Amino acid sequence: MNAKELTDQIIANAKSMQHFVVERQVPQNWMPQGYVPYDIKISKGKASFDVYAQNKEQAEEMIDDYLREQSEHE
Repeated sequence: MNAKELTDQIIANAKSMQHFVVERQVPQNWMPQGYVPYDIKISKGKASFDVYAQNKEQAEEMIDDYLREQSEHE
């Protein structure tokens, strides 16, 4: 793959991204640790993450991975 093809592929991927809000239950006083790659709203044990992904399943997987990484820092 040459540079133009790679650039075209990256641009196409970026254009196909969609915005999703993924909600997850979190402990009552949970706060993210370290780098936070998403906009997060937390209220009463529920966190809402703003995510850009190809589809809803990918968005949910991204958040599940992030929360798994966060639990390793506890």
